[in-house]
Amino acid sequence: MTAKEYLNRGYKIELQIQSKMEQLERLRAMATRTTTTLSDMPRPASPDPHKTENIIIKIVKLNAELNAEIDKLIDTKIEIKHTIDKVQDVDEKLILEARYLNFKSYDDIASMLNMSLENIFRIHSNALNTVEKLK
Repeated sequence: MTAKEYLNRGYKIELQIQSKMEQLERLRAMATRTTTTLSDMPRPASPDPHKTENIIIKIVKLNAELNAEIDKLIDTKIEIKHTIDKVQDVDEKLILEARYLNFKSYDDIASMLNMSLENIFRIHSNALNTVEKLK
C-alpha cells in the first residue's frame, strides 16, 4: 500500500458513511410516507401488511452499520493522525492534515496556506515521500 492509499483510507470510509446516511434518509422517508385513497370501492388486502415494520427493521440494521463505519472512521483517522504527527516539516504536516483528515481540496489548502497550487503539489509530494519512509 502506497503512502497515498494509506492516507486516503479515511476519505473512502467517509464516502461509505455518506452513502449509508443517504440510504437511511430514503428508508425513513419510506417509513413515514402515507397514501390515502378516497374511494367507496372495496380495497384489496395489502400485499405486505408488515411493510412499515420491515422498513423499520432495515433502518435499525443500517443504523448499526452506520455506527460501525463511524467507529472505523474515527479509529482510522486516529491512526493517520499519529502517522502525520511524525512528519517534522510544518508545511508538509499542515497539508497532510488538511487533505487526509479534513478532506479539503487542493484549492482550499492553497487558499488556506496562501500558497500556489504548484507549491502545494510539490510539498504534498515531499510529504508523501516522508510518510512512505515512516510506514
